[in-house]
Amino acid sequence: MSFGRDTDIGYPTVDVKKTVISTQDVAAAENYDVNDVLCNNVSTGIPWNFADVVNGPGRSGKIVKAQITVETTAQAHRLTLHLFSQTPTSELDDNKVNTGPADADRGFYLGKIDFPALESLGAGNSDTLAVESSPTSGVPFEFKCAVGDTDLYGILVTRDAFTNETVDDEYKITLSIEL
Repeated sequence: MSFGRDTDIGYPTVDVKKTVISTQDVAAAENYDVNDVLCNNVSTGIPWNFADVVNGPGRSGKIVKAQITVETTAQAHRLTLHLFSQTPTSELDDNKVNTGPADADRGFYLGKIDFPALESLGAGNSDTLAVESSPTSGVPFEFKCAVGDTDLYGILVTRDAFTNETVDDEYKITLSIEL
């Protein structure tokens, strides 16, 4: 919590933490290659939508922690989450080679978060966590939403090939945000 001075109104400011979750059951129609997109559908994929990450349209925030949980044990691949301030035009379909950020997306591409390898943490799940102490994660991650929007949009990409995928595996991405 920080107590600075808000120069507009003269009151102390407080860092507000907000948790936003986006979940998709990935199609996993076949083995994943390096740089493949992970998404819910092989032909009509959608971006990962992080709804209401800020308290008003066009506002800014900072991601201070990002976590991915996969409902299957023994997952060990590394993932990258590309973030955008509007729906990207890059490849969104599952098991397709990532094309993002495409040239058409550069104006609203915010950057990426690199996650360390997933680890099994007991029965049922594999997890990975990107935090400030992870020097190459890209966290903390400052962003600004598009004018008229309070959401962020993502493309999840694997940095490793893997063959132990399960159809409809649930991937849950949790972002902890300071406003």
